[in-house]
Amino acid sequence: MVGKSPIKKLILLIFLALLLRLLFLPLFIHQPLNIVDEQHYNKLALAILERGEYGWAPGKPTAIRPPLYPAFLAGVYKVFGPENYNAVRVIQIFLSILSGLLVYSLAKKIFHEEKVALLATGLFLFYPSLVIFNYLILTEILFIFLFLLALWLLVAGIEQLYRLDGRDCFATRLLRGFAPRNDNDGEKPRNDTPHPVTASEAKQSRDSKAWIYSLLAGIFWGLASLTRSVTYPLTPFIALFLFLVSPNKKQGLFAGILFIFATVLTLSPWIARNYQVFGHFIAVDTMGGLNLYMGNYEHTPLHRAWAAVDNPPEIAWYRGHEKELGGLNEAEKQRWAIKKALEFMKENPGLTALRTLIKTANFWQLERTIIAGMQRGYFPGLRNKLVEIWISLSILGAYVFVVIFGFCGLLWRALGKNEIASVPVGDLAMTEGRRPLAMTRDMSLRGGSLEPTKQSQRYVDWLIVLLILYFTAIHAIVFGHSRYHLPLIPLLCMYASYFVVHFKEFWQNQRRRFWWVFVPVCLVFGLFWTYDIFIGSKDKIEAFLRIVF
Repeated sequence: MVGKSPIKKLILLIFLALLLRLLFLPLFIHQPLNIVDEQHYNKLALAILERGEYGWAPGKPTAIRPPLYPAFLAGVYKVFGPENYNAVRVIQIFLSILSGLLVYSLAKKIFHEEKVALLATGLFLFYPSLVIFNYLILTEILFIFLFLLALWLLVAGIEQLYRLDGRDCFATRLLRGFAPRNDNDGEKPRNDTPHPVTASEAKQSRDSKAWIYSLLAGIFWGLASLTRSVTYPLTPFIALFLFLVSPNKKQGLFAGILFIFATVLTLSPWIARNYQVFGHFIAVDTMGGLNLYMGNYEHTPLHRAWAAVDNPPEIAWYRGHEKELGGLNEAEKQRWAIKKALEFMKENPGLTALRTLIKTANFWQLERTIIAGMQRGYFPGLRNKLVEIWISLSILGAYVFVVIFGFCGLLWRALGKNEIASVPVGDLAMTEGRRPLAMTRDMSLRGGSLEPTKQSQRYVDWLIVLLILYFTAIHAIVFGHSRYHLPLIPLLCMYASYFVVHFKEFWQNQRRRFWWVFVPVCLVFGLFWTYDIFIGSKDKIEAFLRIVF
């Protein structure tokens, strides 16, 4: 792609990614719904389509699953016919392409470098696990799209609060009224606008954009929460973050309030429905409480906490409580489960701490969802040993690369003192050999606009850190699984691209710091993956060795 314009390179990436997905589609044309979650979403979608209700059976409403993905399926079935899984797969393919465009735009906003944005887009669009998830009737593709869209709007709102993007830099000039500027280079005074904008008009325009971005971010954050409920508990913390990072606390407070308002407004019809049906407040679903208890009771497997779902009846989470649970509805069962889980965690602090550490490793374990599915025969179109080996190596290699380099890039920026790889001016980044050019007089005359640029970029990095820590923590409390970290992969793709693009520069100029970042990341994830392979999978390894020897 050498010599091509950035837009042509992006179009080529999109074309190749779309072509790859369409070429793989025939392998999944006759793919049955082998995964339990797929079967549940399909059944709920048919209930919406056929009976106009959200429940497992007529007259038995449920809130066990978030409603948006079944509603999405029902909409597809309405247009293309009931249980038309291939129509769903094609739509998910195009959603994943749109997510790739969001990754490109987000990377441009965060790093202001075309190379980083294009590489991040390529890593995301050709990430093996996410390519195959296009063909599964699961929430990942829709959730990632909504999650990235909400994040894009949040970053755009922070840009407005900090006057980060090019239009705001232009507005700053307008505030100066294009005052004549004389410098040593002999530049003529600038006065290229017939209608200078007043300070109050420019501020009002910037503020209104920030409010609109916050409002839209809340709406799509709410929609993401209705797809997977993991995000909605973070809502007040995002609002607090907007308040804390805003240079004007009044503006930041209003942006945070708008974000919460829009999120709650989006959730409110579903909350009202749940209260009417169950008589209790349920924000999204009732699965969270049950998962918390399954991940924190006496028979929760130590090394694979999520396997509690498959515990035999004699040690299932409900064993011995059948009479107590018999008269409770879903909302009441969730409250009961949360109470029992918290009691167990309080009574067993040592075991809980150990489980939390192991669940963290489970969350970041090697991606084997697709690999395990191939081994179990879930994907008839992939029943070929060479294909299985190629896909397995691709999945594991891509994951290790993105995680190691992604965390290195994130830590490099988040913990760096003055790490700005390029300085944005309009839609351009002034760089020379990947190193920033000297600050021009125009920048220095903006009254400190360069410093807000650094600060707002730093805050966006910390927003990403907050999201990653939150996703890790909440799954470490409940239970972790490699499938649950997939929404974070597009974020890590961006930071991995940043680290790769600047790898030579970091190695040559800051080698000591390079090792201080690279070694701890490799050590932590090396321990996680060593545990995953040699301890968490001990039974499988022993069974394999018995077969071999």
